Amino acid sequence: MFLGLFIIFLLWFTYERVKADRNSTYTNEEFWERERRASFTPTAKIDDLPYITLDENIIPASAPGDSDELTNVLNELRSLKDEKLIDLSEMTNTDLKLKYGTANFTVLAKADTDFALLLSDCEKAADLLSDAGRIKEAYCLLDYSASLSGYGRLRQKADTLHNSMTESD
Repeated sequence: MFLGLFIIFLLWFTYERVKADRNSTYTNEEFWERERRASFTPTAKIDDLPYITLDENIIPASAPGDSDELTNVLNELRSLKDEKLIDLSEMTNTDLKLKYGTANFTVLAKADTDFALLLSDCEKAADLLSDAGRIKEAYCLLDYSASLSGYGRLRQKADTLHNSMTESD
């Protein structure tokens, strides 16, 4: 009896493994087909995309006594003011190439990377500003970055700072 159950288990396991391999092969072939098509996609116009312009007024000035880390993050934020910024986080690299062409990929990838850097630096600067007791400036940065991205984590942090500001008033 045990031998019979063991043989049935082996047959079932083999069937499931073959089925998984077949699905994996199909997915892999589908991926490479999309990549091949993306390589031959004509260049599309990208000037009309919803690029984000960094509002310099939202970046606080360095104050005497600020840590070097805070000063560096604020300077890095200011350096993004002339860069093209766009949130393409919901698209894969293949999707970008299929939609806008391979020739535009580098420009769009840099704009998306710079946007991610903006969000990261805003959050980091807000944390450092908050630690330095500059709560209002920290809130403004978090609120701004949350409005650009719609990331719930940033919105929650901004709301927490806002609540702490209103409680202390």
